[in-house]
Amino acid sequence: MTEINSDDPVRHQYEAYPYPLRDPAEEKHRLLMRGPEYLAQINHFVFGGRQSFGPGTRLLVAGGGTGDEVVFMAEQLNRRGGAVTYLDQSLASMAIARARIETRGLANVEFRQGRIEDVSVEGFGTYDYVHSIGVLHHIADPALGLQRLAALLRPGGGMGLMVYGPHGRQGNYQLQALAKQVFAPDQPLPSKVDEMVTLIASLPPNHPYFRGGDRDINVAMIREDPNELVDMVLHARDQPFSVGEIYDWVATAGMTVVEFVPFAPNQVRQTVFTLFYDPCSYVTDPVLADRMRLMPARQRHEIAELMHGRMDLHCFYANRSADTEAKLDDEDMIPFLLPQRSCFAFADHQIVMTDYAGSRFALPASPIMKLLFDLMDGERTVAEIIAEGDRLTRGFSAPSVDLHQAFRSLYKTLRDFNWVMLRHRSVPAFANLDHLYFPGAGWSEKA
Repeated sequence: MTEINSDDPVRHQYEAYPYPLRDPAEEKHRLLMRGPEYLAQINHFVFGGRQSFGPGTRLLVAGGGTGDEVVFMAEQLNRRGGAVTYLDQSLASMAIARARIETRGLANVEFRQGRIEDVSVEGFGTYDYVHSIGVLHHIADPALGLQRLAALLRPGGGMGLMVYGPHGRQGNYQLQALAKQVFAPDQPLPSKVDEMVTLIASLPPNHPYFRGGDRDINVAMIREDPNELVDMVLHARDQPFSVGEIYDWVATAGMTVVEFVPFAPNQVRQTVFTLFYDPCSYVTDPVLADRMRLMPARQRHEIAELMHGRMDLHCFYANRSADTEAKLDDEDMIPFLLPQRSCFAFADHQIVMTDYAGSRFALPASPIMKLLFDLMDGERTVAEIIAEGDRLTRGFSAPSVDLHQAFRSLYKTLRDFNWVMLRHRSVPAFANLDHLYFPGAGWSEKA
């Protein structure tokens, strides 16, 4: 394999400290997953619910690191017929990712070494979907990198992206500035790692780097995982993006933001992540909230970022059109839950959801919404749910109910919390998220 860019400091960093730290042997007993790589969610937001990911489907993971994204995507695609290409410039990272794929016995992954800035249709072909998580903010020219990736997209194709946000990572950037003050430019990276652990252990407990967490736990974590430390505070290149900068950045590639989505859905408070980008979820004054609802999506997202104040990353889907999310108006769509049905309960005119972190959410719900929720079994279309609801409620002595409106209210309640998605009836069902991720606090047996 041809060596590329041996002088790139980012390449040097990941050859010495592949990220994230992973043991390929663990693939024998668990499958690690995050929501952004869940094909059902990609289908809902990027492909209008109509992508089957069958034979001929091609996905690209640009900046695959040690393989978290490519492993999970390849495992899902293996069941449906599609294939995935892994791209990274670090041979050390690629070796770990390849070993993980081999341990799982998957044969639908192509491994390519290279830089994102150098990809072309001539060299790679075209893809239905390009995924780049936590990567483009580390390259010298993020705009060029995004443009090169967007040029690989087939008509109707889209992207999944994650970049750092400036506000929630202020502690990280303070430590990056500290490192520049303390360490000589030519000081070996292992020496910087050792001394940075000492510096972090010396910080006051309320330093922004700890984000309100326990200092001793954070120090123990970075001692155990120096690769994490290098990636967080000793990175050779790190350019965060605000929400407004994201909109401008993706526009340079002829793309636009479709939706911001949770990055790690099993973490505390991540269940309501979608609402983080809705300023009306912070504002209690109804007049002000109504005014905000009339604002363009970009403006609402920018306001929400500033009101939240501590967003440390932005994970989102992008497409050439912002209008690619599956629509409830299409009655051939099948709504299905992401969490297990057992997480939900109805009582006292409320729908109560208890998430995997133990957080409990109680939202208003009517008896009709409960009936429609029970009919939403992941197999019935919207039309079939409404028709069966009409049959079951026919002859009730209560005043007639607009089942379409009731179901729209139920769907919005669930969709606001990222609990429900849609797929077209022509698309085979996706494996439930829980069977792939949540059991055992994030691990599950390989199917």
